[in-house]
Amino acid sequence: CAAIALLAIGLVTSYSVVASRTIDERSAYAALLVQCAYITMGAIVLVFLAHLDYHALERWHKPLMGIALLLLALVLVPGVGTTINGARRQFRVSGFSMQPSEFAKLALLVALGANASRKGENLKRPFRGYLPAMLLIGLTACLVLVEPDFGTAALIGGIGTVVLLVAGARVLHVFVTALPGLAG
Repeated sequence: CAAIALLAIGLVTSYSVVASRTIDERSAYAALLVQCAYITMGAIVLVFLAHLDYHALERWHKPLMGIALLLLALVLVPGVGTTINGARRQFRVSGFSMQPSEFAKLALLVALGANASRKGENLKRPFRGYLPAMLLIGLTACLVLVEPDFGTAALIGGIGTVVLLVAGARVLHVFVTALPGLAG
């Protein structure tokens, strides 16, 4: 119910913003229909993923993370990634655009979850479980930061750290590794 309420508020808000900026009411209505199409596609993906066995994702965490890191590196290559407002954050192919950082957020969550379920108590040990996971978070966040996209990089660092804390990492290790990140 909360998600549906937020979607409804978002639709009304986006329609009113577009309608207030344009004279032609058809373009505001067209923008509303596009948003409804995105919501419909999202609902279809939601239903599909809700019926997917998440254990299957655990087997694919390495290829997913590899693809995410590759896409994050490729978007930085001139001529491959598209520069908009001084930032090279997305690919554009025949009218469609894709931000690799969005895929990387999901892939990182899957990789950290698989890592936490495999390593278990080793997350309490800095060199066996915690630091490799933090290096993965750091590498992903740094690639996003180079685009530059500070907000997404901070979100990746924050969510990744929370996942490690919930999985059993020690607060002291998180604090020690967070200090240089916060200073940066």
